[in-house]
Amino acid sequence: MDKLVILDLRIAKDTTSPLKSLPTAHLVPNRGIEGDRYYYHAGSFSTGDIPAYDVSIIEEDMYQQLVQESLRTGNGKALRRNIVVSGCTLAMLIDQPFQIGTTLLRGIMPRRLSHLPLEQVTSMRLSTGIGAKVLSEGTICLGDELCLVKEHAMFLNERAT
Repeated sequence: MDKLVILDLRIAKDTTSPLKSLPTAHLVPNRGIEGDRYYYHAGSFSTGDIPAYDVSIIEEDMYQQLVQESLRTGNGKALRRNIVVSGCTLAMLIDQPFQIGTTLLRGIMPRRLSHLPLEQVTSMRLSTGIGAKVLSEGTICLGDELCLVKEHAMFLNERAT
């Protein structure tokens, strides 16, 4: 896995407020980034049958494509992501625990793809990113690295053999 680095952290108090960039963010389990719409359970993916997002994450190149599309269409709703990262695909984080800064998270299957098998989704480039549940309280900062939690990965490998 290539190195994934946090390039931008953003919050908005509700679905219509402008996004505000932060140098550092405090994350709370089952709430998300303190001060964000998901924290107040007012995000687009805060409810429903599929597990709720606490934060939304997108790859830098996918985000740049959404920026170009929003300039063309005049619709900026797709740009409302909390965390922008550089590096390889986020699909490998679905159903996997990972750490950013001092915070443990777990990737969530994008709702629009929930009808597909996990194996198929993890091989895709996800143009709108993924959601994640916050599993432990902590702080993340610009420049932090996103890392898979190795203990969990080793446990899964042992179970597969």
